[in-house]
Amino acid sequence: MAKKQEIPIKIPDDVLSGVYSNQMMVRHTREEFVLDFANLFPPQGVVTARVIVSPGHLKRMIGALRDNLSRYESRHGPIIEAEPPACPVPDLPIILTTLILVRLAISSSFRNFSVTSVISICSVFVTQFFAEVHNV
Repeated sequence: MAKKQEIPIKIPDDVLSGVYSNQMMVRHTREEFVLDFANLFPPQGVVTARVIVSPGHLKRMIGALRDNLSRYESRHGPIIEAEPPACPVPDLPIILTTLILVRLAISSSFRNFSVTSVISICSVFVTQFFAEVHNV
C-alpha cells in the first residue's frame, strides 16, 4: 500500500480573505462541473468566484460537505433552510408582443425597421423583463 504524502498548501494573500456568496449556480459538461458563487444584492449580482472541478472531485466535495454539515448540526442543532426568494412572473402580454415585433423586424415584414429599432425593442424588453422579475 502506498504511503500518503502530505503536500504543503499555500494560500495567496488575495485569496486568504475569502469572498462572500449568497447564491451558487451550477453547470456541467461531461468532463467538468462549473460552480459560480455570486453575491446577489439588488439591483444586480456579481460572480465572486468560479470553481471548475471534475465529476469525481465534485463527488468527493459533496461527501466532505455532507460530513461537515452533519457534524455542525449535531453540535449546533439543525439548520433551518431559508425560503428561496420569490420570483414574480413577468407580464406575459408584454413579452409576447415584444417577441412578435422582434420576429417581424428580423423577418423584414417591416421594411422600414432598422437594426437600431430591433436593438431598441430588445433593450426595452430586457429592461422591462428584469425590472418585473427583480422588482426594481
